Amino acid sequence: MRELVAARDWLTVFQLPAYASELNPVESVWSHLKRSLANLAKRDIAQLTALAKTRLRRMQYRPGLIEGFLAGTRLDLTPLCNPSNRRSLATRRAQRGSPAQGWRVRTAAGIRPP
Repeated sequence: MRELVAARDWLTVFQLPAYASELNPVESVWSHLKRSLANLAKRDIAQLTALAKTRLRRMQYRPGLIEGFLAGTRLDLTPLCNPSNRRSLATRRAQRGSPAQGWRVRTAAGIRPP
């Protein structure tokens, strides 16, 4: 691998740890979900599943909470989180005619299908 990298001047490789939970915002989501379910008793797995889905759905509609999970990683996600970047990518995909089922384009009027 080192020979492959050394042979390509244009290639930059960053060594990352095998797993770093503090860099994964999903870990914060699961932690938040587990705390919200901690003191609740359910009769069976179906009730617990329904409650977990409800709690995840509530998180989905709280953008400040999701942004907090992302900010907690302290990673620079500026190019990825720029809404104009997303819109232009969606526009390029639509112009190319690539299949993007379920892809949404955010406009000033809201979210519309392509």
